[in-house]
Amino acid sequence: MTERFWALRAQAWLTIGLAGLLSAFVYLQGSTLTRAIVLIAAYGVATLVLARRLYAERRGDWLPWLLLLLVLGFWFVAWIFWQTEILQSGITPPITSWINLVFLAGNATLVPALGLLLIRREPDLVAGLDAAIVATALLMVAWMLLISGYVSDTTLPLLGRGVQITYALTDVLVLALLVRLLVSPGRRSPALAMTLAGASGLLFSDGVWNWSTQLGSYLPGSWADLGWLLSAAVFGAAAAHPAARSIYQRGPSPDRRVSWTRMAPLAAALLTPALILAVNVESSRIDDLAVSLASATLGLLVLARVGLILLNQSRFAKLDAIKDTFVASVSHELRTPLTSIRGYLELVLDSESDPLTDEQTQYLQIVERNSDRLLRLVGDILDVAQAEGGIPLKVVPCDIGALARQAVERARPAADAKGIDLVVDARAAASVPGDEFRLAQTLDNLISNAIKFTPPRGDVVVSVTEDAGFAIIKVADTGMGIGAADQKQLFQRFFRTDEATSKAIAGTGLGLWITKSIVEAHKGRLTVESEKGVGTTFQIDLPKQTPPPVEPSRPTRRMRSRSPRSLSPARSH
Repeated sequence: MTERFWALRAQAWLTIGLAGLLSAFVYLQGSTLTRAIVLIAAYGVATLVLARRLYAERRGDWLPWLLLLLVLGFWFVAWIFWQTEILQSGITPPITSWINLVFLAGNATLVPALGLLLIRREPDLVAGLDAAIVATALLMVAWMLLISGYVSDTTLPLLGRGVQITYALTDVLVLALLVRLLVSPGRRSPALAMTLAGASGLLFSDGVWNWSTQLGSYLPGSWADLGWLLSAAVFGAAAAHPAARSIYQRGPSPDRRVSWTRMAPLAAALLTPALILAVNVESSRIDDLAVSLASATLGLLVLARVGLILLNQSRFAKLDAIKDTFVASVSHELRTPLTSIRGYLELVLDSESDPLTDEQTQYLQIVERNSDRLLRLVGDILDVAQAEGGIPLKVVPCDIGALARQAVERARPAADAKGIDLVVDARAAASVPGDEFRLAQTLDNLISNAIKFTPPRGDVVVSVTEDAGFAIIKVADTGMGIGAADQKQLFQRFFRTDEATSKAIAGTGLGLWITKSIVEAHKGRLTVESEKGVGTTFQIDLPKQTPPPVEPSRPTRRMRSRSPRSLSPARSH
């Protein structure tokens, strides 16, 4: 019985929402008394639900819920007297009625409620400036369409004009906050979405009422009232939703990247003065002073917004420099003892004068593998720090075929250990200007990744060809493959596919990002083709040059498979 009670309570928001839709149908079809009962009941229920939510949050962040409760409470009281006067007199109360002041109190309280919600999601000046820019543009439109008419309408008493103008001003502020909240970063919970929908319903009916009142065509009980009715139901459903507890909690760090969703409202706001002038170029209704003041205000707000962007960029640049210095310092300090540990481990493991037992060898090999892993991680961190500031290259003529053959030989022990057939086809005499060490690093990365993600008895083929002024390197495997969705994120830092993570395949998600950075530093390009369950092919295209004169070959020392540079960083997937 208890479980059923809690299940019904969790779905209370849905019940309130469905009841709101039903009440909208009854409102349109019912009599004057029915409409009054439905409207008052809707706001009464919503006020009770908000009061219950405020009580639940009494030890937490209660202020936002108190503001929303006041909004619904003002409207609830106002609707009681509004509908009572309609039932008694058969007409709507005049614009100078004290009831409108109660409605206005609710509208005015909604502004700080939404403003607090925006501050909770984005606690900085940027969000406030964006809302101010949008509000200024909307105020200009409202002035041209509504407010200027009320100011010059001498047939209305002063109080009536003040009420109408205040309605328009509060609606402008609410709409500006809604627009900014809609493009705010972070996850939007159902409770947040319903809160914004409730405010939108209010704006809809307020706008229709304000405009039709000016034209003298407002009719109580029409479809224009549905926004007021449904906003009560939606606000109540938002407060009853389980996600309401986190609606006012601070979200993730704001995303400051430029996006069309964020720029579109600002661009529309900046174009508003020009559009008003263009539409009314031949009209005598243009208020030059109002347009000039609004344009000047927009200009000042935009300058402040640009100043914040420049300030943030300068601050982020300093933080990046501090981060790079710290990372480089720590990485070097870690690399020195790790290199020493690994060197002594090799001496102990290779010692023939004092042989180890099998158990001792097994333990030391575990230590060696983990020290290699730490060295690779430290190398990745250093490479990332260098790549962010531009990878320094020692450019010399490089024989790509020779580099490919050497990389394959370095990776052969790892391939043999898994029973993988590792083949190299590097007969093309391709020469490119580049850094031999960095190009070898890219080959090590791609080949070791191919081996890592290819099952036993699979194939890995490394080929070097020439075409249209480019040296082309391909590393193809018959491994698990990469899905189309993951391929779009494959070259991002720290990205790893779900399959690689679930199979506990070692890796940091930095290898391909580093590889791509090195290739791009050589003015080349790195692409991938893959199919799940079939395999993956990585292709590097490097601008080539005339091969350098052939020099006498010198014997090179074969690197051991557990060398920290021969075992490249793990593939991102």
